[in-house]
Amino acid sequence: MTVLQKRRIGQILRCILTRVFNSKLGILEMTEEYSIEVDKIAREDWAQIMLLFDDASIFQGWEYGAAKWGEDNLSHLILRRSGEIVAAAQLWYVKFPGIGGGFAHVSMGPMWRLKGQRVNYEHIRNMVSALSQEFSVKRRALVRIYSYEKENEEGNKIAQILESEGFKQTDEPHDVTMRVDLSPDIDCIRSSLHKKWRRKLKKAEQNDLEIINGTDDETFNCLCDVYREMLDRKQFTFQLADLEQLQEAECRSPQCCKLRVFLCKCRGEVIGGVAISMLGDTAVEIFKATSNKDNEQNLRSTFLFDWHAVKWLKEHGYKYLDLRGYDPSKYPGPSQYKAGMGGEVVTFLGIYERCDSFLTAQVMKVGKYLHSTFPNMKLVQKILN
Repeated sequence: MTVLQKRRIGQILRCILTRVFNSKLGILEMTEEYSIEVDKIAREDWAQIMLLFDDASIFQGWEYGAAKWGEDNLSHLILRRSGEIVAAAQLWYVKFPGIGGGFAHVSMGPMWRLKGQRVNYEHIRNMVSALSQEFSVKRRALVRIYSYEKENEEGNKIAQILESEGFKQTDEPHDVTMRVDLSPDIDCIRSSLHKKWRRKLKKAEQNDLEIINGTDDETFNCLCDVYREMLDRKQFTFQLADLEQLQEAECRSPQCCKLRVFLCKCRGEVIGGVAISMLGDTAVEIFKATSNKDNEQNLRSTFLFDWHAVKWLKEHGYKYLDLRGYDPSKYPGPSQYKAGMGGEVVTFLGIYERCDSFLTAQVMKVGKYLHSTFPNMKLVQKILN
């Protein structure tokens, strides 16, 4: 038997063993025309990749991930079919020192809805398989996918793909949001506003208020100043860290990924505004704020700058506006305001996890115990939240 024949037999045996091993683990192998790239993309190129997808969001942005988790803890996986990019995911990836294993978290992803195309479940299946093989099997990490998919017919099919790949849904509550459909004409959108909301908007329009918008750092920082004022008024402190992370990310973001800020001014003074992520076909409200002056004089700037944002998004071809969060029992005031915009209540699929390493699973169990016992432990809190 020649050396070449021995090598060929070895390749065949390895292929058979790999298939058997993957079958035991419940891994659906990627089909031949698909390939993956892991951590080979440059920061400046990642932004251009995000522009390929309708389901892109700031939460998959490199600058946001670097500010929140640290640049050294980011990993990027790209799925190609016949050389063309068809899916991508940014993960927060942490190795467990000394013992192996780790934690890999996909926040509001992966991105697999290509712009202007129907959802392709084969792309999704191969992307889930790639994440499983690279992080759960190869790196022995617990893989957590916090999906941006909604609980609907398409979402249920995607849930079935996740489950067939060995992912299990956690018992954590599903996030709920309010989403405004921007497809009707602007008059229909206005008429769909609840009566009280529309009446307050009319009153705001009668005040001496001006709306400007932009993506420059000066406009963004003006809103941040108002936000700090609002936090101080309401005696909130826990959100300051999130604001600092956003400012760090925003100052480093390329122009195509910048937040668009709508500011409301009263006689030249900024009294409120909202920052919106413009990636994908769904714009997402990131944060909003009103000043002490708006609060004291009841100028209702929120109604005006939100309505101007809706009109601008409609004019620029966005399909939806995600108002981020809806919980009438916990936040009755903000939830009532969002419901007044005539949107639809949307529930996300929830969190799915997969872990093939017994040791990693035990480490995560200990971490959850420590988190419940000592909730202020920063590292454990950061990993589990």
